[in-house]
Amino acid sequence: MANFSLDHKTVFVLDHGPALAESSKQTVDFDIFSKARPQGVVPLAPVSKSLWTCCTEALCEYSRVVWDIFPGEKFLRYIVSDCSAVALNSWKFDEQSMSHLMTSLASVGPPLRKSECSVIPGLVSAVAALCEATETQQQFLSRNPTSNVHNGKIICITQLKNDSHRRALEGCVADAVTRHNKLAESSSGVLPLSTVELAIVHVKAFGSDCSVTETRHALPSSPGVLVEVHDVKATRHGISIGNRMLNLLQKHYNLSVTSITGIPMKEEQHANSSANYDVLLMHERLGGSGNTAQIKVTDNELTSAMSLKWCTPKINVNELHHCSGAARISPVDVNSRPSLCLTNFLLNGRSVLLEHWQKSESSGNSSKNTHMISCCGSDIFLHALDVYQVPFEDPPSISDGAGGRVTDYRINDFTKVVKKAELLPFGSKLKSIEGDPIELSVKLLNRLSKQWPLVFSKTIVYNMKQVEPLLDIITKENITQEELVDCQRVIYHLISMEKDGTALPVAGSTTRGTNKHKREEQYQSMWSELEGLLRMHSPISTNHKQVLDCLLKCNGKGSEGNPPDDKPEAKFSVTGIYKPQNGDQPIDRINEFHVNVLPSRVSSKDEIFESPESPPPVKKLKVENEMSIRPTKGAQSLLSMWQNHIENQNAQNHVEFYGRITSDSNKARLYPDIEDDNSQPTNSSQDKNIRQ
Repeated sequence: MANFSLDHKTVFVLDHGPALAESSKQTVDFDIFSKARPQGVVPLAPVSKSLWTCCTEALCEYSRVVWDIFPGEKFLRYIVSDCSAVALNSWKFDEQSMSHLMTSLASVGPPLRKSECSVIPGLVSAVAALCEATETQQQFLSRNPTSNVHNGKIICITQLKNDSHRRALEGCVADAVTRHNKLAESSSGVLPLSTVELAIVHVKAFGSDCSVTETRHALPSSPGVLVEVHDVKATRHGISIGNRMLNLLQKHYNLSVTSITGIPMKEEQHANSSANYDVLLMHERLGGSGNTAQIKVTDNELTSAMSLKWCTPKINVNELHHCSGAARISPVDVNSRPSLCLTNFLLNGRSVLLEHWQKSESSGNSSKNTHMISCCGSDIFLHALDVYQVPFEDPPSISDGAGGRVTDYRINDFTKVVKKAELLPFGSKLKSIEGDPIELSVKLLNRLSKQWPLVFSKTIVYNMKQVEPLLDIITKENITQEELVDCQRVIYHLISMEKDGTALPVAGSTTRGTNKHKREEQYQSMWSELEGLLRMHSPISTNHKQVLDCLLKCNGKGSEGNPPDDKPEAKFSVTGIYKPQNGDQPIDRINEFHVNVLPSRVSSKDEIFESPESPPPVKKLKVENEMSIRPTKGAQSLLSMWQNHIENQNAQNHVEFYGRITSDSNKARLYPDIEDDNSQPTNSSQDKNIRQ
C-alpha cells in the first residue's frame, strides 16, 4: 500500500506519576461471597483499585481486540512516562502479543509518587517512535524508497489539571513533530510524519471535580496534528474507563459490534436443560450486511448494531455458502462463560449459520440466513452470505405492468440495449479513452431511450425487420455517408411496400389485405411514428437531419426549414457526370442520385438528361398522360411519387438526344441540310430508322 493509515501504528503513553497512583474510590468487599463467620473473626477490609490498575486493564482489552482482529497488520507500542520515558516494546512482530505486554507491565511496578514526574518525556518519545518504520513499512520502503507519506496515532492516558495543561501537551507534541520532520530531511532512518492524531484520555477518581473540555480540533500552528480530548470518570471499579477505551477502539478502526443471540448452553446446576445466552462480538465492517450504525464514543457499554440468531450447527465444513465477505471476530467480554463456550465450540471445527430478523410490510417479521460463523486456521471468522443482491423480498410480477403478459414485452430488445451500455473493466487502457466511460454510457442510454416502446402493441416501426438498419444507425452519435444512404434506402423501401399493399406487422390486428382503409391507417401511423423518431434524433448531427429531410420530402412536407415547393439544384452536368460541390463527398453516381435527386422529385424535362446512344424511353408518353389525369392529394400522391422514382431511374441511364429535344413531334430528322432530288428513297428508308 502506498499510504499507511493513521491506525497502522499507535503509541500508548501511560502516566506513571502520582496522579494515577490515587484510588478510584470504588471499593470491593471481599466477604460478599463468604459463608457465615464465627464470632470474634474480624471481616476483611474492602479494597479499591487504583487509577493505574483501571487504566492498564482497559489498555490490555484494547490491545487484545486489535491483535485478535488485525494480527500482523496493526502495530502497538507502549511508553511509560514518569521522570523519564521507558519503552515497553518495539515494532517487531514477536513483541506484538499479550504475553509480552503483561510481562512488561509487571516489570514496571506501581506509579511513582514523585512531584517531578511528567508525561511530556513520554509524548516526545512517542513522536520519535512514530518516525521509526515498522517491519511492514520496511518491506514497503525497500520496494518504494521514494514514498514519504507516513501517519500515526498517539493515545495519552493521564490526569490533566486544567485546559491550560492540555494546551501545553498539545504544543509539546506539535514541536516534537516539527523537529523530527526537519531531522527526517537529513537522515534516511527517520520517517517524516504527515498526520499525527493525539488522543488525550483524562482519567479521574469517582467524585472528583477536575474536569476538562472534551473537544476535537486541529492545531492552528501545526495543521497536521489532530487532537481529541476525552474526560472519563473511574466509576464501577474502572469499568467506565474500559468502556471508553473500547468505544475509542471501535471508532479508530471502524469496527462493528454484532450480537449473537439464542446460543443454547447447559447449566451446571441443571444438566438436563439448557439456557439461551447472548455474546457480543467485534469485527471489521462487512459490506452488504446492513451494519451501518454510527459510532458514538461514550462511557456506556458497547451496543450491538445488528442481532443474529443462532441456528442449527453445521458439522460438515464443505457445506459453506457463497460469501461476499469475511472478518475476524473478537469477543467483547472474553472472560465470560458464554464467550468461552462459544469460542471453544467453534475452535473444534464447527460452523454455525446465523439468521437476521427484519420487518417486512407484506409478510410481517421474516428471517433469512445472512451470516455464518466458523473457525479457519485457529482464527474465528464471521462470514457475510451473498443474499443482499435483491433489495426486495418478492419481486413484482411483470404481468402486473403496462404490457400485461410476459410475451408482450420487448425483452430481447431490452437485453440488446443493456449490452450496448454495459461497462467492463478496462485496466490501464482507460487513460486512452476520451471522456468518462460512465458519462459516455449515460449519453448512449439517452440516445437509445429517446423513443423506446415498452411493449409490442405500442409500436409498428420496432416490429418491422425492414426498419432495423435505420433504427441501429439513427441512435449513433455520428452517421457516415454510407450509413446515410442506407437510411434513405430504408425509407424508399417502405414507400414501395405501401405501393404494393404489403401488410404491416401490427400486434393484435386481424386486418386482411382486402381492408384498404385500415391498411392506410396503419401506414399513416407507421409514418407518424417514424417521423417522430427521426425528429427526436435530428438535432444530434447534420446527417441525422438529412435522414429526417428525406422522409419529409418523400411525404410531400418538404425539408426542415424549406417549403415543400423548393427544388434543390441538380448536381449532374449535361454529360451525366456527377460534379462534387462544396462539402460533398465523392460517392458513386447512383447513390448520389438517390440521395439528392429522388427525394426532390425532379420531374421537369429540363432536368432530365439522356445519352445520344440510349434507346427511346419506354412508354414515356403513357406515363406522362397517366400523371396528368391522376388527381393529386396535397403535394403528390404515393403513386405519382413512385412513378417519378421509376422515371428518374430511367432518366439517369442516358441523356436525351439533342435532336429530339429541339424537334416538334418528338422526332428528329437526320441530315436536314442534304436536299437531293434523288435522295427521296433514301430519306424514306432513313425515316424508318428514326428512334421513336
